Amino acid sequence: MNYAFQDKQNLYMVLDLHTGGDMRYYLLREGPLNEVQLKFVIACVIQGLECLHMKGIIHRDLKPENLLVDSDGYVKITDLGVARCIVKSSLKDAVPVTSGTPGYMRTLF
Repeated sequence: MNYAFQDKQNLYMVLDLHTGGDMRYYLLREGPLNEVQLKFVIACVIQGLECLHMKGIIHRDLKPENLLVDSDGYVKITDLGVARCIVKSSLKDAVPVTSGTPGYMRTLF
């Protein structure tokens, strides 16, 4: 996120332009990924999740629509609307919660 501002009703976030669209759109347009492409996409997602987890953030809504593809083919994680910040000491007392998009939902801590 580059900037954020709000008015009385909305919060606006300014992100980098990702001309490749989201992963769902990319797959519909380009078709299935070959093994090399898939490994690259998975590596991008793992690196993004590692960065979030190091900051104590759990995404909780990872799906193709929340993976943006830039002009160079790199995949970026977006939509942290239901993300949760977890303090390591609170994990032992965590209560399962349901979150995310209904078609992809699952019970998480």
